Amino acid sequence: MYDLIIFDCDGVLVDSERVANQAFAKLLHQEFEFDLSLAHMFETFVGHSSE
Repeated sequence: MYDLIIFDCDGVLVDSERVANQAFAKLLHQEFEFDLSLAHMFETFVGHSSE
């Protein structure tokens, strides 16, 4: 079986929230010509569900 299982609660081992927001901002720009700074992305989306 397994000797060890590591669960990464976002930001503990890998800061995936920054990468996800950068990708989302890029998508919004490419698809809809909608520009948001990374700071605005964090202000708007960090700490909220994707729904």
